[in-house]
Amino acid sequence: MSAGETCSKIIVVTINLIFLLFGLAALVAGIVFKVGGAWSTVSDFLKIADENSEIKNAGEALALGAIIFGSIIVVIAITGCIGACCKVKCLLVLYGIVVIIILLAEIAVVIVVGVKSSDVENKTDEALLKTLVNYKENSTDDISRAWSIVFKEFKCCGVKGNVDFRNYTSTFYANERPAQYKGSIYYVPITCCSKFNFEAKKSLSSSDFDTNKNCLTAPNSEAYDKGCVKSIINSVLDHKWAFIGVGIAIFFIEILVILLAFCLCCRSDKDHLV
Repeated sequence: MSAGETCSKIIVVTINLIFLLFGLAALVAGIVFKVGGAWSTVSDFLKIADENSEIKNAGEALALGAIIFGSIIVVIAITGCIGACCKVKCLLVLYGIVVIIILLAEIAVVIVVGVKSSDVENKTDEALLKTLVNYKENSTDDISRAWSIVFKEFKCCGVKGNVDFRNYTSTFYANERPAQYKGSIYYVPITCCSKFNFEAKKSLSSSDFDTNKNCLTAPNSEAYDKGCVKSIINSVLDHKWAFIGVGIAIFFIEILVILLAFCLCCRSDKDHLV
């Protein structure tokens, strides 16, 4: 066995062992979220009232997706490891073909997302807007609390902005909100006020509204006015070079293992192995 062949085997096996661990992690996480109920709060948030909502089963679908994805990665990684270690030609060929298919699929997904990104964003906006119907600014239920956490962490309000609440002023008001802060001009939930920390409060009081009275109408500098979808997208884009770097690294790793797998196949032919 030549030094080059030994090096190729070590590289292929090492890369696949890393992917095996990654696949097992995804598989275990999916099982925990699916069976253990760890996704229940997020799932309830996404299953909001509308039986025809496109995102009503997103929590379960994501957990199931992690299980399927993890299982596929584990099988592919084991195939690559066995094929490289034992120089089993049929496994190396199968492994190389599968990685090529995955690589082409990744390229297709990137193209589709790039072309359809505006459509995806619009549908996401429409689906999330429906969840605001049951929002309560006192954040006592899981759904409202989930939204309030998003408002605070991403310094945003609503889906497209705090104007989303104009149509829901009669439903999101907390019982503790004084009458003078109710009406069509008071459409900003107190949880969208930059100076209010709902997590530090077990319950709201009228004094909370008095303290933040300048924030309860918009536009003003004390209320979050950016939409949460845009804020989350911008937060991701702030780290876009990291994502791009990881994507490029994965792309070249896949190219490398494809080439090495077929090189080992050629070596197998010359050595008259399996």
